[in-house]
Amino acid sequence: MLKSTPLQWNISIEIEKQIKQAEKRTDKVVVDLDLYVLRFNEYGSDFIKQQRISPDAYIQLALQLTYFKLHRCIVSTYESCSLRQFRMGRVDTIRASTVEARDWAQTANLLDVEEDRKIKLFKRAIQKQVEIMQYTSSGHGPENHLRALRELSKKHFGSIPAVFREKSFGEYGNYRLSTSQLPTDADILVGYGAVVPDGYGCSYSTKKNHIIFCVSSFYSSDETSSDFFALSLEGSLLQMRELCLRMNANGSLATFSARTPDTTTTTNVNIS
Repeated sequence: MLKSTPLQWNISIEIEKQIKQAEKRTDKVVVDLDLYVLRFNEYGSDFIKQQRISPDAYIQLALQLTYFKLHRCIVSTYESCSLRQFRMGRVDTIRASTVEARDWAQTANLLDVEEDRKIKLFKRAIQKQVEIMQYTSSGHGPENHLRALRELSKKHFGSIPAVFREKSFGEYGNYRLSTSQLPTDADILVGYGAVVPDGYGCSYSTKKNHIIFCVSSFYSSDETSSDFFALSLEGSLLQMRELCLRMNANGSLATFSARTPDTTTTTNVNIS
């Protein structure tokens, strides 16, 4: 039987000081974490598939609607997309904060907007989200391409082109809403922190009859609240179910494919 051999570390006073400082910084972040776990039991992927809608596209729109209800705008949104089908492929970014998502979110809660108009905008937003999921998973997303150009410019020319110094490009990568589907057969919770001080992290796992969300933010931000976001998200999902039921009642059932590429995680699972 092999015996373990203790590793002897020669730690200088300076390194020990840095370790202590890192420990304090880590403890500060842990205390600042605002985490809320939402188990949504009203429905799950089965109901969404019955509407002929991709569950992942549906949930991404629910997140956009929720953010808009709380902050009256949509923001740069990250959703992980697997590129493992390519040699040395890792991930790219599905961007859910589209013009179509904004147009639908703006009208979803307006009483003076006709129902047919809301349904039309909802369908358009879903179609756009599926389109983005498909071209990103096929290697045509802009994220990795743009960041590679920026890094190659620094390496070969010693400077960053003006386009990458623009405020708009900075906001492009400032993910106030960082999301990822983390599917698993086990009933476990998986989450992560927000990636910017005034943002949210939101992982989710879609089951047949329920959906689990892990919402995170930071207490130190006056702009965010995980419990407000989670409770508003629950309302968004109920609101979207009512919209789907009305679509069914008047014969406006969505005409989207219920199956979409394996895109949103780094494991081989189908998001539909």
